[in-house]
Amino acid sequence: SPSPTGIGSNIQFASAPFGLFAPSVYVVTDAGTYGQITGNINLFNFRVISASQTNLTGKVAGIAGEAAASRASANNPSSRYQLNSCPIGSVNCIVLFIETLPEGNPLGDFDITERRRRRLDKNVQLPGIAMRDF
Repeated sequence: SPSPTGIGSNIQFASAPFGLFAPSVYVVTDAGTYGQITGNINLFNFRVISASQTNLTGKVAGIAGEAAASRASANNPSSRYQLNSCPIGSVNCIVLFIETLPEGNPLGDFDITERRRRRLDKNVQLPGIAMRDF
């Protein structure tokens, strides 16, 4: 059913024990900004492009329970995308965000020449530590 603003639609599968049974199929869903995805699934792989939320149960890649959520994926991982009460793409129900590494050497922006270090050392005092301890 279309959303009130026309941006998105709800995707609803039957509830367990029925639903979408296609254990060898990779399904990609896009419910739009305001659409919801609900029901029971048994798929080879499942991906959410966009939705306001998902509330799914079932199996992915033959795996049931909380571990099934780790086999599914989302373009933008969110706790609003749930499969078996766990965020889609999570490991042990915890979303792990993967940070991208910077291009080049991240230490290349630091001036660690002897002259620069002496000037920094003179200006920096560590709290609660006497300078004579060094």
